[in-house]
Amino acid sequence: MAVPDPEKHNDRPEDEYRYYYVEHLNLVGRVRGENVIFSEVYQPGSGWVRDVNHDISDRILGYDPSEEPGWRMGNTDIMEEIRSISREEAMRLISERV
Repeated sequence: MAVPDPEKHNDRPEDEYRYYYVEHLNLVGRVRGENVIFSEVYQPGSGWVRDVNHDISDRILGYDPSEEPGWRMGNTDIMEEIRSISREEAMRLISERV
């Protein structure tokens, strides 16, 4: 089985993406433009796929489902689980996982 090329981006210009890393999940993700709801994660063997678990967007927004309604967004403990990374660092992390 061929390994997907992390450089291929669904015909989107590279500069449209912002990259993120969730260390405790060893998860590389990306967001196109400012719309964090439509984030993607890199899965070895599959390439970039939609982040159906919302691992990236929840951490960017600080969403904590365990909090009471009205207090679920903006949780700094959740936001600290993710960090913004460069495209180059994202590609390095991906190559280490393959």
